[in-house]
Amino acid sequence: MQRSKSFKKWLARIEDTKTPWTEHDIIYFRKAIGHSGLKDRSEAELLYSRFDKMVDKIGGYRITSEQDEKGRVYLLDSSLKKNRQPRKMNKLGGFEIGVLKNLDFHFFCGLYNNNPYYEHYFPVYRAVAKDGTYFEYIGATYFQVEVLDTYRTPIRKV
Repeated sequence: MQRSKSFKKWLARIEDTKTPWTEHDIIYFRKAIGHSGLKDRSEAELLYSRFDKMVDKIGGYRITSEQDEKGRVYLLDSSLKKNRQPRKMNKLGGFEIGVLKNLDFHFFCGLYNNNPYYEHYFPVYRAVAKDGTYFEYIGATYFQVEVLDTYRTPIRKV
């Protein structure tokens, strides 16, 4: 079966575990496997399956250091007032804020779709502190942020 150029491009990107993912990569990958992406739905499903298996195998893809910093600043500014006290509708707890204050790096570790009728994927990120503790969260904007789980046991450094 002949595969599309887009399919081949995204498959190569998924298999490249060394190059950090950019914001552009994440946005367009979400679109490629979403409802308005690849015309052949079987290709989109195969890409999602390959991505999911690779994430299980390697634990997630690193994102660029610029995206690390941008995400850290965005989440801290959205969670804390200027005097560094938590906001009233803060979605992050003390543990998560501590991880962000001591952030080492982020992983792009999955896609989440909470709608069974419409394929609109949100990125899942893992924020890892310098001591190895981490938490995972969903969301492209702060009002969508949802903490999935926190891990107080340090992970092995990559």
